[in-house]
Amino acid sequence: MTTGERKQLLFQRLMAVNDERLLEDIEALLNNRCPDDVLYFSSELRDKIDNALEQTFDQEKLRKRLCFAPHFLSSGFMGIKNLRLEVLTILWKNKADVVFVSEYNLLGLLVCFYKLLFNWNLTVVSICDDNVSMAQGTHFVKKLTRYVMLHILSIVVLADNNVLTWYESNLRFKSKYVYFPIIQSDNFFRERLLKALSISVSIADRYSLIGKKNILYVGRLVEIKNVSLLLKAFRQVNADFPDARLLIVGDGDLREDLESQVQDYISAGLIRFMGKQEGLDLLAYYNLAQIFVLPSLYEPFGTVVNEALLSGCYT
Repeated sequence: MTTGERKQLLFQRLMAVNDERLLEDIEALLNNRCPDDVLYFSSELRDKIDNALEQTFDQEKLRKRLCFAPHFLSSGFMGIKNLRLEVLTILWKNKADVVFVSEYNLLGLLVCFYKLLFNWNLTVVSICDDNVSMAQGTHFVKKLTRYVMLHILSIVVLADNNVLTWYESNLRFKSKYVYFPIIQSDNFFRERLLKALSISVSIADRYSLIGKKNILYVGRLVEIKNVSLLLKAFRQVNADFPDARLLIVGDGDLREDLESQVQDYISAGLIRFMGKQEGLDLLAYYNLAQIFVLPSLYEPFGTVVNEALLSGCYT
């Protein structure tokens, strides 16, 4: 995808913000940025790129999609997470126009204090994906940090429309709140689904899935995902619908234990653990499924649900 196409896709997604002035500012910033501009990221982001949420990704493919060279902040001062004093020097040296921070923490506070002391015109944007219960029940330290930062932040991007309503009713401070769901372009995603069809056909032939009721799970195999409940439920489902098949896409610490719980079903080809998949290989499974299940005990958002809906899994 060319830089121009990336920009066009970005602008399509940004339309959800519904703020013409903000869109114009972002467009001007993108158009004026030269290849030598420096972008700094928290050191945790580097770790997440390499091993995001216990998952592995094709690093070469990911890095090819970048249109800039990332630089990462060092670890926290004296081992204190997010206390990265170097950010003050970086902001001063590079004369930043816009700074994005993650939610409400020490690093965000440092950026806000820099804005307060040295550059009140600096645009500081925080991105928060809390749900309503998280926003309401946050602990005292985070609540205090949020209170201070909301008097200084320029914009807070929220991933939940209900949270936006709660913020506007209960946190009436300087910051402007905007709703921006964590989703991708529907058209782009569906184009990739079409590209994955040949892989879907191959998988369906290999595992005799044609004409079956295919149930899909996508995610990590860890305690919070509650996959053991799905395996128990499938026993009853298969008893009532012998043509049902369960596809488990993902990996994690509990894989061996989960497989041992349903070894008889695995041997019969009724349940298949497909391992970690990504890119078109992952989308191929969305194409095959009629039913999608996410049995998690807790999810901040659940992007896979959105992907399943876009793929036609309405159940």
